[in-house]
Amino acid sequence: MVRILEEAGGNFVFAHIETSVGTIEILAEIALDGRHLTLGGLHVYGVNVDASDLGIGGIRRIVREVMEDLNVDQITIEGAVRTTGAGPGRTSRRLRFTRKVPAEK
Repeated sequence: MVRILEEAGGNFVFAHIETSVGTIEILAEIALDGRHLTLGGLHVYGVNVDASDLGIGGIRRIVREVMEDLNVDQITIEGAVRTTGAGPGRTSRRLRFTRKVPAEK
């Protein structure tokens, strides 16, 4: 379940996300171009979540729910420079997620 508690103002958003393994918070600069949402400089804070617990499957579920809620077809995530964890000082690779649109009958 995704709950946006507070928009930080301007092009920034702060979201509080409840998952089956715990709670995470994100802070990002957002840009919406048609039906394409970009989250730039994304920071993820885990209150009770280890990254390996959430996994790519959990991330995909969150992204799918956000795409449905915001009615966008694509989300691109551009991470911020890491300050801790794996590889401090480097930037994560860009992730692109697209919504599967059913074929017309």
